[in-house]
Amino acid sequence: MTKRTFTDNEGRHWSPKINLYTASRIKRNLDVNIEDFNALNAAITDPCSRCDLLFLSIEDQAIKNGVTPESFGRSLAGDVMKEATEALLNVISDFFEDAKKRTAFTEMVQAMREEAEKTTDYMITQSAKIKAAISRAGESFRKEFQKNLDTLANPDPPETKSKTSGKTSGKTRESSE
Repeated sequence: MTKRTFTDNEGRHWSPKINLYTASRIKRNLDVNIEDFNALNAAITDPCSRCDLLFLSIEDQAIKNGVTPESFGRSLAGDVMKEATEALLNVISDFFEDAKKRTAFTEMVQAMREEAEKTTDYMITQSAKIKAAISRAGESFRKEFQKNLDTLANPDPPETKSKTSGKTSGKTRESSE
């Protein structure tokens, strides 16, 4: 069974609802037609718009419990956002009266999840590469720094006299005769 509830970071339980009234409030307040997949996708992928969508979907419960939009928004972060988004997407899917639209929406959501997973995997891979490069650069810096410290601490001994120091310059002394 798909999840249709979530608990915020304040421990409050929410059950998002999308009905015609909520859909009309979403359109009025966010300029998002719930049946326009592109507009809905844009709203869901933007964390601020997603928070507004979530609040509108639980607004009746929030009013009943004295929870303001600001308080609600402050209670959403981390894993809670993922759980809340899942619940929201599931109730949006339930809203569509046409089975074909529900299927299309479900497939769109699945494609979004797959792309998000690929993006996360890519970020993890790139992060590992960046960490390795930083480590190599740091090691190189430390070696060069130590070499410079060693040079400063132990300067080369003064140069010894050159082997030519005892020789004449090649000019001959003229005799004083």
